Amino acid sequence: MNQESEDEILSNSLSIDIERKEMSWNENIENLLKKWADSCVEISEQHTVLSKIKKRVYYSIQFPIIIIPFVLSFVNTFENEYQNNVKYVISLGNLLLGILSGTNILLNYSSEHVKHQNASNRYDEIALEIETILTKRKRYREASDIVIERYKQKIESLNKFSINL
Repeated sequence: MNQESEDEILSNSLSIDIERKEMSWNENIENLLKKWADSCVEISEQHTVLSKIKKRVYYSIQFPIIIIPFVLSFVNTFENEYQNNVKYVISLGNLLLGILSGTNILLNYSSEHVKHQNASNRYDEIALEIETILTKRKRYREASDIVIERYKQKIESLNKFSINL
């Protein structure tokens, strides 16, 4: 292929691309974006609530895991006076410690708290971006079809890859 035909192809393709008609902004498109932003805010609030619940449960399990060994070491000092009872108390304490530690490891509330908080932040971020776009005058916005496609993909990606509610 020679240089002239390549230039001609490029110039033709550029002229066709320039003539692209953009989808104009209208009330239906703005309402759709507002609906998506409201949905993102609602999902974000749900993730925030779950994050706080997971954090409380994590701390309520973690606190006894920290305290029980101190109590058991204190009880162990009375071993000479109450030999039979101290052994049962220490065994019961170790059993409780094992159950709480196992529960903490298996249910992994600390990690779930962080995942829900991250999901909440990401949904909030999308809602804020949409609200920012809608506050601009229409002539300063990107083409509506591009904005719709971008935020549709972002929301679908978040729904697919974030932790379930």
